Amino acid sequence: MVIAAALSLSVTAPAEGGKPMAAPTDAELAALVRRTPDVRMLAIEKARRAGSLRHDEVQAELAAGLVAERKTYVQVEPYRSPPRPCSTREHMVAIADVTVFDPSGPERPRSFTFTERELHEAEHHRAALTPEQRSFLLAALAKR
Repeated sequence: MVIAAALSLSVTAPAEGGKPMAAPTDAELAALVRRTPDVRMLAIEKARRAGSLRHDEVQAELAAGLVAERKTYVQVEPYRSPPRPCSTREHMVAIADVTVFDPSGPERPRSFTFTERELHEAEHHRAALTPEQRSFLLAALAKR
């Protein structure tokens, strides 16, 4: 994945003068999550093109393929609730869980679930991710 490869470079490649470059900000990490393939949306599109209503089967196939390729992916699960305002009341934020899967480990894929609001607040309002969230994202996204 090109975007994650760029993140890997930004974390590990030395800058001019031989000093390591700064680690990505929480906002940059949240933005990278947004650009990571969402198997649910990909499956819905693929099923629609095939004239099928069974996107759940397609989703399982796509996820299995990404795991086999050891590529990080996300799965967004929206809730049937109306969007709610963010902390600044500037934006309306969907009610959804965003699970990031990291299949690069020797065991089954590791995952971490974020709320849509957590990612929004980090990306748009400079809210801090927790140390656990940040650590997971650095490990999952920097390998790509």
